[in-house]
Amino acid sequence: MIESIGHDGSKLTVKFKRGGTYSYDGVPKATFDKLLESDSTGEYLHDHIIGKYKHAAAK
Repeated sequence: MIESIGHDGSKLTVKFKRGGTYSYDGVPKATFDKLLESDSTGEYLHDHIIGKYKHAAAK
């Protein structure tokens, strides 16, 4: 599901394998760390980030 992820201190950027890159504002570093440590990054993203943080297509 996820091709790559990054975090710059307050913004999470996710590039999806099927296309599209999205930025999620206000994601704490601790949440990013838990995403990296999760057994399924896609499931964690869906359960803890999507719909909970403001997002936009990255440019």
